[in-house]
Formats: sequence, structure tokens, C-alpha cells
Amino acid sequence: MIRMRVGMSLLGLSLVAAAPALAQMQAMPVYFSPKGGTGITIDGDFGRAASTKIAGLSAANHPTAIGGRAYLGLPFVTVGLGASIYDPKIVNVNNSTQFMGSAALKVFGGPLVPLAVSLQAGAGYLKAGSGTGASKTVSVPIGLGFALNVPTPGASLEPWVAGRLNLRSVSVGTSSASRIGPGISGGLSMGLPIGLGLHVGVDWSSFAAKTGATVISERSKLEQLTVGVGVHYMIKLPGLPGVPIVPGV
Repeated sequence: MIRMRVGMSLLGLSLVAAAPALAQMQAMPVYFSPKGGTGITIDGDFGRAASTKIAGLSAANHPTAIGGRAYLGLPFVTVGLGASIYDPKIVNVNNSTQFMGSAALKVFGGPLVPLAVSLQAGAGYLKAGSGTGASKTVSVPIGLGFALNVPTPGASLEPWVAGRLNLRSVSVGTSSASRIGPGISGGLSMGLPIGLGLHVGVDWSSFAAKTGATVISERSKLEQLTVGVGVHYMIKLPGLPGVPIVPGV
């Protein structure tokens, strides 16, 4: 009986070490900006998986990610691309580069309206490892975000919260498995008139166990809490809101 329990514990710990993170870009929150903004925004980000649980067991490692994002904001639509270096914090496992893209549609809000609402969808891709044992993870978050328009003289302040569904697909060699789970994130974005700002975020996501999945890591319940912080700089577009001036027109 003791040997069986030890064996099960070792199996669970091996799953904890092998399973990838759960967000769009692994080890980073899924950021929302329901207020939006017209211009080009460049972000520098750092994220960390504060807690990861697989089948109720807590992982000893806390993966991190550092990278950047760039967004083009128009009056009602914002599109973005990003990349980061993912460090799983596991001995003898190399860092990996991951990528993301997103699009957000403002469905409610304005400069004088205290509440902003946006619909956002995105996709993230991470390939970890090499050869036949390499794992590929595609994460697709789709959610609705809400933000308050806080009047602050000389600066902008955006507290926000968002709920979403996460679509996740993991493949290892010829095996693959897909799951859908809930997620919620929230944070605060602060900006100065010169365009420089700071943002922080917290993210929780979960996936129920998928019995019979051909990818071992997908057979157990996954749950993760991620935190992130970063700086951003926004370049305003000239002309009308979101419409640059074109000479000769």
C-alpha cells in the first residue's frame, strides 16, 4: 500500500513538471483593455506562474516569461501581436519562444461614459522541447472585458476585469488532445500624458480532467494562477480619432 501511494505521488509530480502553463502566452496573464485607445502601443512584459495544480498537486516550479506586445488601436477595434521567452524553470529543459495575436472590439463606452465593454479573442502558440518528445500548445481565449473610466487629472487610470473561455490544444508526437475551460483576469493600467504607462494583471484559469486523453498531461485537472507586470508606451495617431492625416487629401 505504501509503495502504491509513493508511486502515485511520483506520477503526479512528474505530470506537474511536464504540463505546460494555461494562458494565451504561457506564464503571462491574458490582458484586456476595454477602454481601448487610438494609436500604437508598445508593451514590455514580465509574467510568472504563481501557482500551478495538477490533479490537486502543487508544482514546485514557477515558470516565467519575458517579452513584448505591439497594438494598433482604432476607434472601435484593436489588434495586437506579441512574443516572449518562456522559461519552464525545470532542470535540463530549455527556454522556448512563444507567440500571440489578439483582436478586440469595443461594444460600449466613450470618453464621457464611466463604463467600457469589449469583446476580445486571441491565440497563442508554444513549442517546447525537440524531436519526437516536443510538445505544441495552442491556446485560444475568448472573453468579455469591463473597465471603469476613472477621472484622474493629468493621467489615465483603467481598472478592468474580464471573464472568458479558454480553448486549449496540446500535441506530443502523433498524439493530441483539446479541452475548454473557464478563465478570469483583472488588472490596472495607468498612463501619463507623455504616453508612458504601467500595467499589472492577475489571471486564473482551469481545465477539468479529460479521461482517456492520449496526451498524458491532459488526463488530470489543471489549474493555474498567473501574475504579470509591465510598462507600455502609446504613440498617438495624428488627425481624427484613429484616422491619420494623409497629405493631399
